[in-house]
Amino acid sequence: MSIALAREADAGAVDTLPDRPISPRPNFVTQTGLAKIDARLRDLQAARADALAADDRSALASIERDLRYWKQRRSSARIIAPPAAPEIVRIVVEEPPKPAVRVPVSLSLKPLYEECPVEVSGGG
Repeated sequence: MSIALAREADAGAVDTLPDRPISPRPNFVTQTGLAKIDARLRDLQAARADALAADDRSALASIERDLRYWKQRRSSARIIAPPAAPEIVRIVVEEPPKPAVRVPVSLSLKPLYEECPVEVSGGG
């Protein structure tokens, strides 16, 4: 099979991009966040229709990947209530442990009394 025929056969196929990584952690979203996901899905579906009409394979591959991602995020969404006081922000900074300080110690094998001689006077 010639290269030209192989390229013609591939012309109708859509390139598949690798999936975007999805966090294994729960997908907690507020009602506003869920609405944004839904809006993103609508935008992607409209872009997909445009890419199909224009026969834009590279755009279609990217859009298909994003659609897979956002559909999964939508299906795993867990709606939570927004925080009571969203204007309060807490920043916690932990100080790293301080390294141990090593102090060189010189040991002397001489008894202490040899270093400080004391004169003893005889009674007489």
